[in-house]
Amino acid sequence: MNGKIGANPGEERRECSGLPDFDAISRRQRPVLDDGSPILGEAEGSPLYILVKEGERWIIAVGENTKIQTEAIVTQQKEISASDAK
Repeated sequence: MNGKIGANPGEERRECSGLPDFDAISRRQRPVLDDGSPILGEAEGSPLYILVKEGERWIIAVGENTKIQTEAIVTQQKEISASDAK
């Protein structure tokens, strides 16, 4: 049996032998309004799902979602750069 890591086109895929069939899927999610426009001030997320195959079905074994804080990261990087320039 094999497991696969990397779900998006162009991502590196790694095969893991000796393990149950599994797949790791990571996506980027953006909160949007009904018209598809982004909701200002709402953080993006980066969910990760680990799926395992049981018989003929794939089920989610583990799910996790990380909040992406782009603005906070950019602000912190600018502060570090300004401090390094002194």
